[in-house]
Amino acid sequence: MITSQRLRIEKQALDFGFPRRYVFHNLGTRNEWLDLGLRTNAGKTYRLKVVLENFPYLQPTVYVHFPIPSNLYDFNGRLLKDYGVSASMHLLAPDSAGNIQLCHYSSSSWHENVTLYKVALKCLVWLNCYDGHLRTGKPLDYYLKHQQ
Repeated sequence: MITSQRLRIEKQALDFGFPRRYVFHNLGTRNEWLDLGLRTNAGKTYRLKVVLENFPYLQPTVYVHFPIPSNLYDFNGRLLKDYGVSASMHLLAPDSAGNIQLCHYSSSSWHENVTLYKVALKCLVWLNCYDGHLRTGKPLDYYLKHQQ
């Protein structure tokens, strides 16, 4: 569970970069998560579910839960959830509802001092790259490098 001191730090950072675009849910339970709204440079809006299990000691899992999974397609019309785990598209396994999971930090590059603000920034980069993929058909690998 996220401590009250860490929660203050996270809220301060999120208020700086994403004011009025987030809500914490189920604080003080084993099911803590962050609902985060992001808008890409192309003006598309997405909502992310950032699961805070063992945060900040483990990197959070991040799912796109709006638009609904059936609305997330690749350039060729294939559902992103059907990719499963994909290095070229920077996707991890979707959840049971078919919400795609974004790859944002590798476990080897994660550190407990990384804030949710930085996670949000990386996810926003992912979403902007996804917009680029939809325009050009190039995989996200074209825009994003893999972490070592």
